[in-house]
Amino acid sequence: MEKYGIDLDDYTARAIGSLCRAGKEYWLLGHFGAALLSGIRLLENDNLPPPAARALAERLRKTVAADPARYEPAESNAAVDPSVACMPITERIESHIGGLHESGHGTIFAVSALRVFFERPEFATPSNVDSICGLIESAVDAARDRYFGLDAKSEIAAASKKASSSAQTPWPDLIVAVAKEFDCLYPDAEIDGHRYFFTGEKYHSLTHLHALIQLDKLGYTSLAQNGVPLIRAQIRLTRQQPPGDPVPRKLEPGSAEVADYWKITGDPWHDIKFAEAVVDLLPLVPADRRSGVAHLLAKAFGALSVGH
Repeated sequence: MEKYGIDLDDYTARAIGSLCRAGKEYWLLGHFGAALLSGIRLLENDNLPPPAARALAERLRKTVAADPARYEPAESNAAVDPSVACMPITERIESHIGGLHESGHGTIFAVSALRVFFERPEFATPSNVDSICGLIESAVDAARDRYFGLDAKSEIAAASKKASSSAQTPWPDLIVAVAKEFDCLYPDAEIDGHRYFFTGEKYHSLTHLHALIQLDKLGYTSLAQNGVPLIRAQIRLTRQQPPGDPVPRKLEPGSAEVADYWKITGDPWHDIKFAEAVVDLLPLVPADRRSGVAHLLAKAFGALSVGH
């Protein structure tokens, strides 16, 4: 399928190829393939007005052209039963999903690949599946240095345990709870030689939640529910503030539906995945709460437009 001058089938193969390559290298590089997949879905599903879609398509073209080796197409073979072929991936997710490893990146990236494997089973080859398993396994750090004032592994574990003691919450309520955290955003800051993502970490709460809901839609409901306590932990952990008397950021609201959002961005990775998450999750929020959530998410888009 071609849209806005992009062969979406070719780009899907390239995005999966990029995720698989990251699985052989390091989890952080999974951002490239996952962001490309999110961009493809936004175009494929007509989630953006035409001017914004054209701007996003141009962004994707330039991104792939600038580093073609990073986006070598994935191998494919005869179609298989993805629920069987992907069992090693879901088993890795099961062992991974109970801890806040690298803020949920392993789950986020793995679910991006799983969605494609279920839609395009010819990509669920043993080699590609092994690579995605490697991607999960390389994102196993406890994320202990991501939150200012909460560096010890024991504190991360305590936050997760506290979250797991609460009753499971319906997806719409979790979406609202995560969105509320965007009401107060502090700039990312370097403290004692380490950079903390006071704004940036909040995005991961929503994209992590998006991954869990997509996992649920694929039929892995109990597995998705196992990750719910970690969303609660992320909500708590991202409330950390810079030392002293920090001043919350004053931001102009932004929107992925505006072409300029895709032309001038302070974040080349997270803005696309965040936009896809918002497009997918906002309709799940009850109509009487949706405008309030959309207002809060507009602040997040504003921060992405100018950088953390």
